Amino acid sequence: MKPTFNTAIQYEPRGRAVRLALVYRRFPRAGDPRTHDLFGLMEGYSGGGCYEDRFFHVEERCKEGYISYTPAYYQEGPWQEAEIGASDFANTDVSPEIQKIFESLSTYLYERWITSVDDENVWLDLTPGAKRRLKCARRNVFYKTSRFNKDLLEFLSPVWPISLSFSKENEAFEQKLKARSRMHQQGLEEMLATYPEFAGSGLRFVGRQRVGRRSLLLFEAEAEAEPEGVVIVDAKWGNATATEIRNLAQFKSSASRDGAARVRAMLFRTRASDEQLTLLTQQQIEWRGLDMRDVRNFVLRQQDETLAEMFAW
Repeated sequence: MKPTFNTAIQYEPRGRAVRLALVYRRFPRAGDPRTHDLFGLMEGYSGGGCYEDRFFHVEERCKEGYISYTPAYYQEGPWQEAEIGASDFANTDVSPEIQKIFESLSTYLYERWITSVDDENVWLDLTPGAKRRLKCARRNVFYKTSRFNKDLLEFLSPVWPISLSFSKENEAFEQKLKARSRMHQQGLEEMLATYPEFAGSGLRFVGRQRVGRRSLLLFEAEAEAEPEGVVIVDAKWGNATATEIRNLAQFKSSASRDGAARVRAMLFRTRASDEQLTLLTQQQIEWRGLDMRDVRNFVLRQQDETLAEMFAW
């Protein structure tokens, strides 16, 4: 079975970069189903201009939560005194089995998330791949994998300078980003419905069709348009996917069987790969690339204050 690496990253690009990179693996204790052992690795800024790294063990009990924390400063050990609670691991050697777990944690963290840098003020930074995944070149980020228990951060905060408010501040920022994304999506659909000429000449908006989680826009090409018939538009900010293209092609085919004289389909997205553009051609779906600047300029030319506000932030 592939191991699960539960991970949390606190990152600030204009500060100490990696404030915290924490990863752990959770194991049920043999002979005691009420107890789990967490073996982990913490790296990051520890205050006073210093960066530290630390392997650790945390004991977790059913209905009691986390009850002990014991550090080890090296992969080979030994275990130090328990700094929270009491632990059977304290002042003992780190077993070869646990050393292998520690090695897997270190390898995972450095291959996927962090890297050492030679800088007077910053010793740890995210890898280029991690920065792309988290989109954090200019903003603070608190990231955690789905199974990471945030209660662990509060439990460890007395022995490691974890900023518990960091995640709350970031969650508020993430909510703002999500609200902006919803506003932009709503504005895109309203713009196309109100000004169908953005999609093409001779179109008249007739309604929306819910297909799964997507809302498709339906247009009629007026008699003087060439070609006339029904036009299905799937418009969304973001990158195109092969699944979305096939779903649109399926809906187009279904509409054709239902008796529409002529059915066209358009896909509006921010980007599409060469393979996706080829698939669009094969499925006879028209491609329309979206650019926020073009959309904002179009709305400004219409002098539509309501729509302009939806794209103003």
